[in-house]
Amino acid sequence: MTTRRRKLDRIKNRYNNVFKDVYDKIDVEKLPKKYRDFENNFKRLSDPMVKASNDGYKVGLDFGCGMGGCCVVGHLLGLEITGIDIPEADGKPSPYLPLQEELKSRGYPIVLTDTNEYPWEFSDDQFDFIILYFSLNKEFMHSKLGFERRLEELLRITRKGGSWYIWPTMHFNLMTRKHEDGTFDEDGKVKIVFGV
Repeated sequence: MTTRRRKLDRIKNRYNNVFKDVYDKIDVEKLPKKYRDFENNFKRLSDPMVKASNDGYKVGLDFGCGMGGCCVVGHLLGLEITGIDIPEADGKPSPYLPLQEELKSRGYPIVLTDTNEYPWEFSDDQFDFIILYFSLNKEFMHSKLGFERRLEELLRITRKGGSWYIWPTMHFNLMTRKHEDGTFDEDGKVKIVFGV
């Protein structure tokens, strides 16, 4: 077994321990079904974090962080990951809220805010990379202020030379007519990495 594989196995064990403890403190049945089995989520959460680490990045944002798994995995890899998500949708509390609050109480930086209000509380060029996992969905595209305004805000908070790790890519491709990795903005500020 390679050193890299052993390191990922250790991180997976620590991730599982964090979530076993957190899941003991919340009503798991209120979570969306796909998040009730946290152990099966590790690979899809760890892939972009490992890629960001390998690309030399340190400070990231998980936009639409859901269960907060990227924050936990990133922390275990030595990255500084902040999660951002909405505390409610359609006037109801987010099903992830108890999980996010429990992780926040343990020191994981998760910001719960209305992402339709601009500017967001982050500084210009604050993040080396942004994780967009299912964050470019129909709700994102048809938000009050629209897809373009959110992209502008994401560009504002990403440092020059940073990356966006996007998957799945369908909605982004439909809105931008972009179908391959490369730069998105005209200035070449952000590298787009699809399907991590």
